[in-house]
Amino acid sequence: MIDPHQDVWSRLTGGDGAPQWTLDACGFKTDGALFHETGCAVLHKYLKGTPKMQWPTNYYKLITGTMFTLFFAGDMYAPNQKVAGMSFQQYLQSNYLIYLRAVAKTLRAKDNVIGFGTMNEPNCGFVGQKNLKNSTCPVPFGHVLSTFESMQLGIGKNLKAPYFSTPFVLSSIDSLNPNQLSVWKSEADDVWRNAGVYTIDDNSEPILVKPNHFDLKGDDFVQKCMKPFYERVQCTISEINPNFVTFAEPHMDASDPFVAIPKGLNDSSFAYAPHFYDFLMLVTKRFFPWLIIDIELEIPILFPWFVNWTLQRNLKHLKDSGRSKHHVLLGEIGIPFDMGVDVDYEAAMDRILSPVEDNDVDFTLWCYFSDNTVKKGDDWNGENLSIRMREGNRGLLSAVRPFVYQYPSNIKVISQKFDPFSQTYKLMMFSNQSQATNAKGGADGIEVFVPKCHFQGLATTVFTVSTGSVEYKERSQTLTWTLDKKCTLQISLIISETSHKTEACFLE
Repeated sequence: MIDPHQDVWSRLTGGDGAPQWTLDACGFKTDGALFHETGCAVLHKYLKGTPKMQWPTNYYKLITGTMFTLFFAGDMYAPNQKVAGMSFQQYLQSNYLIYLRAVAKTLRAKDNVIGFGTMNEPNCGFVGQKNLKNSTCPVPFGHVLSTFESMQLGIGKNLKAPYFSTPFVLSSIDSLNPNQLSVWKSEADDVWRNAGVYTIDDNSEPILVKPNHFDLKGDDFVQKCMKPFYERVQCTISEINPNFVTFAEPHMDASDPFVAIPKGLNDSSFAYAPHFYDFLMLVTKRFFPWLIIDIELEIPILFPWFVNWTLQRNLKHLKDSGRSKHHVLLGEIGIPFDMGVDVDYEAAMDRILSPVEDNDVDFTLWCYFSDNTVKKGDDWNGENLSIRMREGNRGLLSAVRPFVYQYPSNIKVISQKFDPFSQTYKLMMFSNQSQATNAKGGADGIEVFVPKCHFQGLATTVFTVSTGSVEYKERSQTLTWTLDKKCTLQISLIISETSHKTEACFLE
């Protein structure tokens, strides 16, 4: 899956992704140091030390918020402003699709490319805000401002703002943009002043005219803005290769962690690719075996059993966000590896992957960065999530897991569970037809990945089945389970490293 990756729009706004000419086209000066100095973005390179996970706060600041608003909804909120003869929205999306088309042409004949994500972790920008005088940051972190205050900073106002060094911990009240610098190339380039959101009075003071300018007034952002974008991406890549799948990625919305895929998308062309993390672990970079934040109820959950049950329920709701019709793939899941030397990283990794197995959800692990080091981490905004580092591997005994990866369409997975500590794998499947057949009419096998790192020295002689046959190929680490004909079955497979014995039980 090709991942068109971005974070908070651009490297100039504290992340990565879009080139600087997109900012220039929308009226901004292209100077990351200026953006940081004015308080219109936070860039870690200009900070003393690297605050844990402060980069996402850029979503709620002027420049990143403006760019995403124009990208997804410029036609609604800045309709009369043009660049190269097009609206901001048309210009930005058209150039984005030119980029996707070029990549798709390069990769259209590659058998291992199954499709494209639409955009990594997009954002709604200012869209949906009911009052621009209110703070939009869901967790007080970094400098907390309202959108209108961010707009004032952008035109050169000096404002004071509370600073939270860690979430909910107020550290200071700081003076922002002390040199009263503007991030716009000129007054004529100020998008939101041109749109009539605010005006400047005779005393050179900004006056908010339309506090509810971005209010959706009952409309749904996903249906109104994301769905047309998804369809444009799908149309673009399918013209190059009609077999490419479009992995629709939802926008980041802290108030709704289970944003559902839009209604009406073709389920044969689209899959859904939301992300999932242990929020408390990711933000605090601490592993609490007995504590988690329920992202649905926004409450702390105590004790390991309830922690695991909560994660399992959260993952089920995330899977259900695909509206049953659409295949769901977790586009990102992972853990930070800079939580201290005494942390059991295998247990931390197992805690988030175990509920994924419980819900039979596919996933891609974030991340693999071979240049990761103890000192620099992933070398990006203080993050350190790579399972690979120059000094060795991390978390692999939990990350590398047995799983069933191929089976006939008339068989479904009931559950699969791997315990990396006892090295036991249990798989339950069900067939509702009298025979599992492939497209050519012959008996079709079930393929299970059985990694040698957990099950050393396995051979076909250690497998016993009550019906059918089993073959293990050590080189490819693959167990092929061929079923007998004419059997309606519930299938249970157990592999245990302790006994080196695999049993396959068939129940009528």
